[in-house]
Amino acid sequence: MIGIGLLTLVPGALGGSETYVRGLLGALEIERRVVVPPVAAGLGDVVAREYGEAWTIPERLRAMTLAAARPGPLRRYFDGC
Repeated sequence: MIGIGLLTLVPGALGGSETYVRGLLGALEIERRVVVPPVAAGLGDVVAREYGEAWTIPERLRAMTLAAARPGPLRRYFDGC
């Protein structure tokens, strides 16, 4: 199993990156765990509520900073991957 962290994904805001991710996830034929933020709940297997609702660039920057400062709560989603 592989873990795929898509915590910075914001549906409708990233254009080509979102298109690429959707295509990649659809093509993968291996066991995977896709971890997404609450704003992208429909795209993943696991919603990391700790990341928070991050729609705007300042909100995303804050979420990424907190995740980097305290990675433990998010890291648990990848245990066993």
